[in-house]
Amino acid sequence: MKLSYFSLSIATVCFLSACGKDDSPPTVLLSGEVRLMDEFGRAVADRSGIKVSSATGSTETNQSGYYEVKAQAGSQTIMFEKAFLGTYKLLDHPVKKAEKLPTVTVGTRNLRGVQSIVVSLGNDAVYIRGLMGDITPIGLPPRKHRLFFNNGPVSSTSYSLTTVGETNVSDDQFFDVITFDQLRSAGLLPGTPLQVTAYGDNIYADTYTDPVSKKVVYPALSTSGSNFASFTY
Repeated sequence: MKLSYFSLSIATVCFLSACGKDDSPPTVLLSGEVRLMDEFGRAVADRSGIKVSSATGSTETNQSGYYEVKAQAGSQTIMFEKAFLGTYKLLDHPVKKAEKLPTVTVGTRNLRGVQSIVVSLGNDAVYIRGLMGDITPIGLPPRKHRLFFNNGPVSSTSYSLTTVGETNVSDDQFFDVITFDQLRSAGLLPGTPLQVTAYGDNIYADTYTDPVSKKVVYPALSTSGSNFASFTY
């Protein structure tokens, strides 16, 4: 039996291209819910417009915080973001089939944050006095803030020690005590010039660990920090 040139050509094309076979990972539909909390721990009813994205597609939550987004099978990072909420990342989630993802909690950010801090030293501790950019409304829990310490340039992503506190002096002022033992435990040793800065924080929002720096990321910090204060103990 003789094969025509045309038949041989078709067979060759099919062999080289696997006859149109697509070897890319299958795309599945992920669903889930996003909760939204304000900085005083109150649930926000309208959770619409939060962008949820994967490497394959993106969508936005509805008013109830529900979403559906497409993603390819394999290890995927799912991002949740909206203006004034910061960005939360569900890192390296193993996608195998359509599933409902764990509920994610994002938080509103304190826009004014911490205006200024002043450092003084005691016999066995560092004292941090701070002024918030906004007062705490009557009847609500104290506003929260987060301190970041480092033995070099410090920021919310470059730090050796972080602590959280609240407005405990007045409705817009705080006084934090950080012991020398806390500093030493974080590798911040006596005789070394140290820096500290402060941000407003929504402690009710989920955090995640950056895979490169290995530092915890706090997505609902205020958009900017306080001044940098230097000290040596």
